[in-house]
Amino acid sequence: MEMSYGEKSAWASLSALVGAFGWYLYSNVGALIDGSLSSDDIPSEMIGLVILIVIVEVVIRAIFGTETTRKDRGGSKVDTDERDAFIDARSDRWPYLILFSGAIAGIGTAAVKSPIVTAHVLLGTLVAAELVKLIAQLVYYRRGV
Repeated sequence: MEMSYGEKSAWASLSALVGAFGWYLYSNVGALIDGSLSSDDIPSEMIGLVILIVIVEVVIRAIFGTETTRKDRGGSKVDTDERDAFIDARSDRWPYLILFSGAIAGIGTAAVKSPIVTAHVLLGTLVAAELVKLIAQLVYYRRGV
């Protein structure tokens, strides 16, 4: 069974997110735990991380976009169909529990920890919520919803 553009995009986003944030955590978690992570380093590293993810996503989606061109009866390009829209809408509801929990954790760490730890808790919450959304999309695509 050939994958749709939506499923390929979900795989690309999941790969980019896991790769970029995996690298970020691997290189910074030790310094974060022992408290030697400087607040001067954080903005430049996070901006670089976001730029890296954007570049990887644009390149991968451009590759998938040139492979996947579907036409409707009128001859115009069709980006998504009803199934893709349904899967996208259905998978949007799962990350809210993680976002809510992360907001509470962020408030808790802001009260007792440094701003660096709070920023990482909030960043981790956003990444975890996006991972859950992408995994839910992939499960729905594989199930044939």
